Amino acid sequence: MKAGLLLFGVTLFYARTLERPTVVQGVFINKASVDKAKQLDWLLLQVKLRVGRTVIAQSTVQPDGHYTIRNQSNAKADLVYGGIGVNDDVYLATVLPHQSDTVKLTSELPVSILKKHGAINCPKCKQKDKVLPIDGRAGVLIHTSNGQRQPYNKKHYYPDSDVSSWLDPHWYCVRDTIKF
Repeated sequence: MKAGLLLFGVTLFYARTLERPTVVQGVFINKASVDKAKQLDWLLLQVKLRVGRTVIAQSTVQPDGHYTIRNQSNAKADLVYGGIGVNDDVYLATVLPHQSDTVKLTSELPVSILKKHGAINCPKCKQKDKVLPIDGRAGVLIHTSNGQRQPYNKKHYYPDSDVSSWLDPHWYCVRDTIKF
């Protein structure tokens, strides 16, 4: 009986290691209101797969806005972009392991800046009750009743830097702690 279970466990382990990675093929497109010269900023962008704060894979965005990245882990990973000129990593999507061989994504830049507070859903949890606009004032820390410090209150999230670009995130989800 033990030999049968051991053989079954080795078979499962062997089958799991042979699973193919999920390849994410994506493209960034410009909205009509953005100057075409800003497409040069794509040369500075990196697309990353993160599990928590750990980067498990990354790729450079090509001049035409295309990128390819592989999720070879067995973990659910967040796809984000960042790079020189972007204050923090900006959430794009969650990639499930071995969901399919290839996942194709199209992302518009800049991100949703035209919607008003309370009317935009978080792309990760699909809720809007904990989504805050990112304010332009930097370094504001709010003290909570239990003595903790946090960079947001009920109305705004305050970034670490007041330098911003058109690629920076405009929204923060308190529930998921992501910027988009």
